[in-house]
Amino acid sequence: MVFEQDTVHMRVDHAIFEVFRRNRVIGSYRAPPHWVEVRAETRRAGVTRLQVRRAISPVFAPPTT
Repeated sequence: MVFEQDTVHMRVDHAIFEVFRRNRVIGSYRAPPHWVEVRAETRRAGVTRLQVRRAISPVFAPPTT
């Protein structure tokens, strides 16, 4: 799965979530997908803002029995 927009490239490859930016201040980020929380917010003019951060607790998990 790959998402590209301007200077941002996000992908999940071999069970690793990666974000690459051309901004030297932020740089790249790599983590297992279950450590990552992604929030989407719809803005004006059809723009969607994505917030990527480390998850405090799993957002999606298999049901426990």
